[in-house]
Amino acid sequence: MAGLFKTLESNQYRHRFPPLPTADSEASQNEVEQYQQRLTKGFEVGQQQGFDQGFLEGVQKGQQQGHREGFEQGKLEAEQKVKAEHTQQVMPLIQALNQLQQNFSEQQADAQQELKQQLLKLVEKVSQQVIRGELSLHPEQIMNLIEETISQMPHNDGKYTIMLNPRDVALLQELAPEQIEHWLLKANPSIEAGGCIISTDNSEADATINQRLDDCMEAVTKHINNSTAEV
Repeated sequence: MAGLFKTLESNQYRHRFPPLPTADSEASQNEVEQYQQRLTKGFEVGQQQGFDQGFLEGVQKGQQQGHREGFEQGKLEAEQKVKAEHTQQVMPLIQALNQLQQNFSEQQADAQQELKQQLLKLVEKVSQQVIRGELSLHPEQIMNLIEETISQMPHNDGKYTIMLNPRDVALLQELAPEQIEHWLLKANPSIEAGGCIISTDNSEADATINQRLDDCMEAVTKHINNSTAEV
């Protein structure tokens, strides 16, 4: 009896049963031992059942948590997959639109450049006609051209050498003989009528028709380029 209780006391996780009344007879001793064994077995069975139940509940909770986490993970993966498939389907359309826009921009730029060149050619042609037509109607304007060009050159105490078309030399000698006394006129057939080249010891001015036309076209081109950049 004492050995039984000692064994139970050494296992601290077991329930301590209250001591039973002592019996002198051998039958009473057997009954006590059987009773004690049933109590111990019942306790162990109950303990095992509790352990099994706790384990089962733990498994169920783990399954529920695993199911929930698995569901969230599956949902996230499905969303990512749908997004990737959508992107894969839409990307060719986006690329096609970008290419179309680029082609349109290039065509628009080419058309704009072509239009600008046509406009410059038209301006140049009209300017040539206006300048030559004005000189044909008013050949005396060569005098105004020479005076205006000299006024824009650095001051010079010496004579101005003026190269002109032979027709303009004759015209000046006829129209303004007194004014040209301080100028040195030189006939040059390579200079188109209506233009001149004026030089001094330290400077030179090109007032030929071609140069005046180039200056005009440079100003027009600059204006058109600025207008195009603002659009």
